[in-house]
Amino acid sequence: MQKSSIRRWFAVLFGVALMGAIGLLGSSPAQAHAKLISSSPANGSSLTAAPVQVVLTFDEAVTVSSIRATTTLGETVNLGSPTVAGGAVTVSWPAGQAPGLYRLGYNVTSDDGHVIEGILLFSYSEASTASASPSGDNSGGQSSSSISPLWGALLIAAGLALVLAAIYAFRKSRA
Repeated sequence: MQKSSIRRWFAVLFGVALMGAIGLLGSSPAQAHAKLISSSPANGSSLTAAPVQVVLTFDEAVTVSSIRATTTLGETVNLGSPTVAGGAVTVSWPAGQAPGLYRLGYNVTSDDGHVIEGILLFSYSEASTASASPSGDNSGGQSSSSISPLWGALLIAAGLALVLAAIYAFRKSRA
């Protein structure tokens, strides 16, 4: 291969990688995925009475995939059907549910298709049906499954560095 051909390949490869990196950095997607902003009962709360309902409040409208509550022994709590009003998801708590520690797992989807999962823990000491105390701002154990555009740019940069190292090694071996 002639030196001018190698230089052309290098220029084309560098240009494509540079355009890809600029595209990833310059056009970051809207960071408008739904986020849990509060819950009632709040994550980690210890109530003096059983809640009548559980309310999860998100910063935008969501669609519920699943909401499931379990006891510390792993027994499933029979919750009511969730209702959604904008970003508020409400599910009734069963009357007469024994006092104890509960784990509430949720899986919802924002309007843009982003899946949000999380876990809330709360407990109560009496099996009455009084309403839960007001919640504070709490995002619970929310997780998200998206890759930041910065990570994509870093991967492209690493790939570009490997390609440049290979070209350099090839040119050194030919000289």
